[in-house]
Amino acid sequence: MSELDHDLQAQIEKQAAMTGLVARIDELIESHRTQPLLSTTGMPGAIGELARRNEGLDQAVRALARAVEKLAATDRVDV
Repeated sequence: MSELDHDLQAQIEKQAAMTGLVARIDELIESHRTQPLLSTTGMPGAIGELARRNEGLDQAVRALARAVEKLAATDRVDV
C-alpha cells in the first residue's frame, strides 16, 4: 500500500471514529432529557430535569476526553 493510500485510509478511519463519537455524545445528552423545560414546568421538576441534563453533559464530556486522549496517543505513535 502506498503512503498516499495509507494516509487516505487513516483519514477514513478517523472520520468514522469521529462520526461514532458524535453519535455517542448525542446519545448521552439526549438520554438524560426526560421532559421539555417549559414556562409551565414547576420549579422542582425543572431543577430535577436540569440535574439529569447536567449528568448527561458530564458523561458526554468524559467520553469526549477519553476519545481525545486515545486519539492523541495514536497520533504520537504514528509520527
